Amino acid sequence: CGDRPQPNDELPRQGQPGVPSALTPPGSPSGDPSAPPRNGQPTRQPKPRSVMDRIGQGLDQGLNQAALLAALVGGAILLLIIGVTVTNTGLFIADRFAAIIGHHVMGLSGYEDFVGLATGSAVLLLMPYCQAQRGHLAVDILAAHLPSALTVFLSLTWLVIMMLAVFSLGVALVFGLLEVRDDQAVSRVLGWPLWPFLVPGVGGLFLWAAICVKQLVTTALSGNAP
Repeated sequence: CGDRPQPNDELPRQGQPGVPSALTPPGSPSGDPSAPPRNGQPTRQPKPRSVMDRIGQGLDQGLNQAALLAALVGGAILLLIIGVTVTNTGLFIADRFAAIIGHHVMGLSGYEDFVGLATGSAVLLLMPYCQAQRGHLAVDILAAHLPSALTVFLSLTWLVIMMLAVFSLGVALVFGLLEVRDDQAVSRVLGWPLWPFLVPGVGGLFLWAAICVKQLVTTALSGNAP
């Protein structure tokens, strides 16, 4: 004769907050939060990154951003070279037509000087990004069938060779820049000083070498060939 539940009374159902489901294992997010974890094992917290890891990640991002910026500058110089080349070619074509009526159209004075100086700067500014993206040529027909340890060794060897070669070129270009500046060398037609056009090349070479060092350390620590 006690109180019986009426049909309108709502009974707690499985799946509602605070009511564990029969199919929900203990310790799951939808189960009882106070229940112990599954199999009695505590949940592992992610290990915080060390200071060296943060420094390494910051250097990695900084080198990649610097390589991207250098590539953008080099690409802008290449576009300028293309524009000058197209303009000069158009002027020569116009000169051919003007010669029919006895007139002449002059080309751009010092075109060869500008293209020669700008091309060297643009190419060396593009190489760090190429190295960072590993966009250089790699013939791995044989390396694909070699053991992983030997593949890593070959990758480290080529990175060391590349780093030494690029760094040596950078040092040689620095001495060449100082010599050209002391000699006050200028271009043949435009009379522009030559040494400012060597500055982007020096920066590009040393940035290229720094990226090689970063890739060398990363490959050595991870033990995996890229």
